[in-house]
Amino acid sequence: MSHRGRYLCSAEALSDCLYRRRSWQDVEANQLQDEMQEKYLTCLHSEPWTMQFQTLRRLHLSADESVANFIIEIGRRTNPGLTNGSRVHLEMSRADIASYLGLTVETVVRSLKRLTSKGLLIAYTPHEFGISDIAGIYRHLRGSRD
Repeated sequence: MSHRGRYLCSAEALSDCLYRRRSWQDVEANQLQDEMQEKYLTCLHSEPWTMQFQTLRRLHLSADESVANFIIEIGRRTNPGLTNGSRVHLEMSRADIASYLGLTVETVVRSLKRLTSKGLLIAYTPHEFGISDIAGIYRHLRGSRD
């Protein structure tokens, strides 16, 4: 996305996706459906700043906090009503998660083991996790800073 001629971020696809280019002329001429135009403009104005905030916030988190927040973030994208018992499917490998979070693969694996051994997450498969205790995850994360 370009905002006033500046590209603030880029994207990589982990699975097949559909890419569609829209020009500002299309948006400004109201050639998109009203609902689509509103979503597009909201995304264009808020997403880069949200990404910047999340990146800066991640710099101050421990490895366990980063991994737990990542799983919850992905879970909320696919299931806005994420609760105990919800499953989160990750298309990413441990190496991709590590790269995204700025950690090593070994650190991601150890963090996942700690989160599962404390009963906060359930590892069903290498790409499928269950949220055992979402409130416990947040308590654990707050406590890890003390």
